[in-house]
Amino acid sequence: MGAIPLVILRIAQGLFQGVTKPAINDIISRWSPKLERSRFSTFTMSGGLVGSVIAMPLSGVISSCATLGGWPTVFSFFGILTCIWFMLWISFISDTPLEHPSISRSEMLKFDQSIEEIATKKRVVPWKAIFTSLPVWAVIVAHFGSGFGFLALFTELPNFMENILHFNIRENGEISALPYIIQALTAWMASYFADRLRKSGKLSITAIRKIFNSIGEGRNIFIDIHSTRN
Repeated sequence: MGAIPLVILRIAQGLFQGVTKPAINDIISRWSPKLERSRFSTFTMSGGLVGSVIAMPLSGVISSCATLGGWPTVFSFFGILTCIWFMLWISFISDTPLEHPSISRSEMLKFDQSIEEIATKKRVVPWKAIFTSLPVWAVIVAHFGSGFGFLALFTELPNFMENILHFNIRENGEISALPYIIQALTAWMASYFADRLRKSGKLSITAIRKIFNSIGEGRNIFIDIHSTRN
């Protein structure tokens, strides 16, 4: 098909994926108790990390096996899994606990006691205030840096393992999954401590977010220092 259809497909994929995280965050705000939101959010978002841990070694096995069709089968296999996941999602997920058909009364009482009421009236979005807010732009810059580093690792680490360290395709998949195992574990631990700090009331939510974001992104400073020294 050539490169142009692939680029068009990736653009379309990015446009559709762009609404995923905002939609997930909205559902998290409706389904998680306020003081457990860090753990709930981390557990949800870390599914992508755990998926990478499973998918990378599995992709290596499939790609190295001619009987299974080699590397083209990787795209078909995970494409089919995505379609199955989508059908399960639209069948079992509801926007709010009130709309879920199988939620029990005891569970509903827990939500009634723990989750603040979410206003349903339409609100006017203050676009000007958003785009002229320095904190908003600080979050955008921080997220851009984090996303760039994550995607660079995701796309280039397998190339580095193959072309520089000369691992075969199966070993490449197994070793490339290690950073995501560590990231998932540290994210779970960080979310636990973040919720503990929120429950203690000693720090504001903003202060907690700044501390953990600084710790998470601060590693890049040490990486940069080490890379310039070598």
